[in-house]
Amino acid sequence: SKKELAAMLRDIAEKGTAVVLVTHDTELAAESADVCAMLFGGEIVSVAAPDEFFAENYFYTTPARRITRGIVDGITVF
Repeated sequence: SKKELAAMLRDIAEKGTAVVLVTHDTELAAESADVCAMLFGGEIVSVAAPDEFFAENYFYTTPARRITRGIVDGITVF
C-alpha cells in the first residue's frame, strides 16, 4: 500500500499540483519527495533534497542509510 500511495502522490505532482506529505516514514519520504524538511519545536530546522537530507541526518534517516553508513556512501533506499 505504501508503494501505491507513493505512485498516486507522484501522479498528482506530475500533473502540476503541489503535494505536502507529513510522515514519520523516512523511506516513503526518501522515495517520494523532491524536498524534505524537519519540524522541531514548531519550526523548520532542516531542508534539503532527500539524498542530502537523509545522508546528513544521523538519527532521522532511512534504515538503508543507517545500515550502510561508513561502508557505502549515498545509499538512502534499497
